[in-house]
Amino acid sequence: MNKQLISLLIALAMPLAVNAEQPPPPPPPVADQAPPPPPSEMGPDHGKQHGRHMEMVAKELGLNSEQKGRMKDIFEEQRVKMKAIHEETRSRLRAVLTPEQLTKFESLHQGAHPPRPE
Repeated sequence: MNKQLISLLIALAMPLAVNAEQPPPPPPPVADQAPPPPPSEMGPDHGKQHGRHMEMVAKELGLNSEQKGRMKDIFEEQRVKMKAIHEETRSRLRAVLTPEQLTKFESLHQGAHPPRPE
């Protein structure tokens, strides 16, 4: 009888051990928060959307005005750095591509990445 009881307990515990090894599934996305569009679909209101997003983040995190200002400064610094990287990349491409290739590259690039307002 003891052997049967032990066997039964082991048989019942096996599925629990198997399930314990699997990571839990990721939480479902929040219904009212759509993912941001890819950069190629960002329009002229991108700056406004960024501002609204920053306000939402500040509210969710409970940031004070000093923290908001510092975050804004950090993101502005990052934007300036990214612009410099972009300009350096274009300069380096000009050294590699022929004028015809550069013109074609720029037209391809414009189609995939419309210019953003400053």
